[in-house]
Amino acid sequence: MKYCLIYIIDKLWPIFVAVILTQFVTQKFIEMRKPRLKMVPEGMQLRSLKRWALDGSKLPDLPYHMWRIKVQHVKIPRVLAWLIRSREAALQCKAHLTFYTADDQALFTIQGRWAHTPEPSLISSVYQQEKIIYPDTISIAYHLCEPLDCIVKFDDDMVAFAWNNEAYAAPDNKNPKYKLGIGTYKAEVRLSGQNFRQITTNFNIVISRDWQGTTLTLV
Repeated sequence: MKYCLIYIIDKLWPIFVAVILTQFVTQKFIEMRKPRLKMVPEGMQLRSLKRWALDGSKLPDLPYHMWRIKVQHVKIPRVLAWLIRSREAALQCKAHLTFYTADDQALFTIQGRWAHTPEPSLISSVYQQEKIIYPDTISIAYHLCEPLDCIVKFDDDMVAFAWNNEAYAAPDNKNPKYKLGIGTYKAEVRLSGQNFRQITTNFNIVISRDWQGTTLTLV
């Protein structure tokens, strides 16, 4: 009986090890296929706000500079690229941005706005309020990236403003609830979606008297 048991174990242990190893490799493969995102500053962009008077006449454009965050997939390591060609798209991505003072006192939290989603001012008035309350989510395919709006500074102002869909309902797109005066701030950006774990990245923000000295950088 003893020798029979030893014989069975001797014959079956390679199969057992093979099954465990296969499960381990399969799980690792599944994990590698899941979306992996990271956030970095995208840089500054010059834009202008088009304005109209109540009588419908055109007013001078209002120039401003915008700072965005770029959300991108992390590349698959080169040593594994032969095995895993791509990752799954990150589905239904949404972001929340919390702004803090330099000494970590929370100021406000906003729902993020994806820069490539429709502006509420350009869609039917029936749906504008819905888009302000429930901003669009997006999906980010592998090898692609998406810009997330963060702050704007109008060229004639010393203050800046956190930017999202709510800005389109404010006079001249300047939401007083999200005003940032001259100084140093922190922003915590939380990104979540349907098929990946929530990630958080922290940024430093410096608001200067002019746009040239205003910056958005990684902590």
